[in-house]
Amino acid sequence: MKVAIYFDGVGQLVLTPENETEKRILDAVYQDGNPASIYRGSFYACVGGWVRESADRDSLIVRIETKAVT
Repeated sequence: MKVAIYFDGVGQLVLTPENETEKRILDAVYQDGNPASIYRGSFYACVGGWVRESADRDSLIVRIETKAVT
């Protein structure tokens, strides 16, 4: 997924899919009425392939409630 961030009077986060799986994910996200929330936080990879939240708050997290992606 390509990510671009623009700030020219209005902030924009642009996600551009690079394969079919990413296209399906964006199709599921882009539905009218999907509520979104924005958080600060940070995550890191740990042993065994798990991802855990850290105490750092360096990341911007956009959470969008969608139907399951199939």
